[in-house]
This record gives sequence, C-alpha cells and structure tokens, in this order.
Amino acid sequence: IFLGNHGLVVAGDNLIEVVQTLYKISDRLFVEPKKKRLPNVELLEELSKGSRYRPSKFENSHQIAFDENSIKIVSKGSLYPDNVVFLGPSAIICKDQKDLKNIFCFAEKMPIMPFIVIPDAGVIVPKEISLSGEEMVNALSIILSKIPKNTKLNFLSKKDEDELIN
Repeated sequence: IFLGNHGLVVAGDNLIEVVQTLYKISDRLFVEPKKKRLPNVELLEELSKGSRYRPSKFENSHQIAFDENSIKIVSKGSLYPDNVVFLGPSAIICKDQKDLKNIFCFAEKMPIMPFIVIPDAGVIVPKEISLSGEEMVNALSIILSKIPKNTKLNFLSKKDEDELIN
C-alpha cells in the first residue's frame, strides 16, 4: 500500500515474505544513479563564514545542488512530513551568492532554519542541525535523484506544513 506522501506498507504472512516483497518493489523502482559531483567545500565554507550555517557533512546531500530537477523540486515545497519536521517547509535556493547575507537573515527568522542549496557548489545546513536532520537532507537527496524529470508530484499543502510545524 502506497500512502501518498507518507510511505509504504508491506504485509505478508511472515518476515521473510515481507522482506522479499520489499526487495521486489525496490528492484522495480530502481533508477540508475547519476554521476556524482564533488561539492566545492572551500567555497561553501567561505560563503557560510560568520553565519549560523556550514557545509553538509554528507557528500551525497550536495548532489541536490548539481541537478536542475532536484533544485526545482526542493524549491516548490515538501514531499513528506518528516521533511517538514526536520528541515522546515522547503529549502532556500541561493540564486545569487551576493544575496546570501539576506538569505541568512530571512532563514534565521523561520521556525525551522532551512537548508540552503547553492547551485553548482553544494548544500549548507544550520550549524545546530541534528544528526537526524542532516540525515534527512541526505535521504532527500537520494529520493530526488530517483525522480524523473517532469514527474507530477504531490507536495504537502501549506496547511499540512503549518500543522506539522505548529
């Protein structure tokens, strides 16, 4: 059972059957991984210097910044509840590095400081982000890498996000 933006329920008569079904589903949803690019950690450290942000420690998280489709998706909103709980309603895309100080000021006023995507450089996260939060950015990157271009997605509504945050 696919639960929309909430996950997957797999049932069976025993654990082995459930695990086999889960692997069968995973195999059918397999997407060839995209070529990974290395983040520009030096630039990210320089850009976040003096702020409440730092580069993500997970190399995979940075892949969001190198994929136009991933950037487009994270800028539109949240795909699932955990995304909102750990990372806030959406990422901020830094289109102009000159505006980064304004972005930092805006982000610090949000109930949950979002992660920031710097296209073709990488991802910066709040210094206070929990390990779980940072793992959520990493997981989101993996999920985004598997979504084909022009896929119709069902984002959580603003009301859904507000209920989760408040």
